Amino acid sequence: MQAWDSYWQNNNPNTPVFSNHLGQSRVEICDFWASVFENLAEKAVVLDVACGAGAVFDAIKNANAYTLYAHDGSPIARSKVLKKYPHASEVSNERLLQYKKPFIEQLVSQFGIEYLDDEHVQGAFDTLLPGGNFAALVHKKSGYIYNKYKAEGEQIQSLLQYDVCARLGELHERSARLQETLTNEAKGIWAQTGLNLSDLLTGPEALYAGSTQLLSNYNKYTMGDVRNWFSGMQKQLQAALDNMMEIVSVAKSEDDVKHMCFLGGIKDNLAIQPLYISSQNEPVAWSVRGKKC
Repeated sequence: MQAWDSYWQNNNPNTPVFSNHLGQSRVEICDFWASVFENLAEKAVVLDVACGAGAVFDAIKNANAYTLYAHDGSPIARSKVLKKYPHASEVSNERLLQYKKPFIEQLVSQFGIEYLDDEHVQGAFDTLLPGGNFAALVHKKSGYIYNKYKAEGEQIQSLLQYDVCARLGELHERSARLQETLTNEAKGIWAQTGLNLSDLLTGPEALYAGSTQLLSNYNKYTMGDVRNWFSGMQKQLQAALDNMMEIVSVAKSEDDVKHMCFLGGIKDNLAIQPLYISSQNEPVAWSVRGKKC
């Protein structure tokens, strides 16, 4: 949970999970949640499981019309939700398992419930009233996010395995001492990783572009700034790898989602569909809708 506390401490709670070129929430995500809430009565009791900073509540126009419960294992995430929705009730992991009777009319989750262990998933479903509705967006195995993060994670693992950040930093220091751009040696370091430089993804590409610029301009930067940059990149790549591999590990197949729903009693009108956004040919998630028996 410490990793999630750090994540929410360092991320803007108002940043959409998926955004367009203007930084606004993707219309496909908003449309999904609008369809979930369009027939839900005012003051209906809604629980967002693994809510993070409140992305589901943010995606609907009239969140304050409902009786909101915000669950997350991170107290920092919950505090950020409560700043935006002060009338919401806070639900910790411990509290989620303590409810004695079902009382929730609409259970929701956006890229959250798949991170929970079986006990807390069952605890969440146990809060849902018979006839209550469940709706979620779930990371899709072999979907766009899964494939991208798996590929980028493998690239980062190669960079870490060959200690590329430290070696490039040392190479820059040698360049500064010799007053010479050691381009061929830099190429040799990258060649050892086996990566195709024309196919580098976000983090590795940033390392390549930044280190190339530093090496080409070795006499324009202080050595302290250069060391800090490479050290910071090393930490960023490791943090990105941890996050990506966790997403890859929790992503679900259609059968996985169906199994989770059936265990929670979500069998009536169960619909599991791939969710696409207009800029991608692969689905980004499973959209899940169903009713508790």
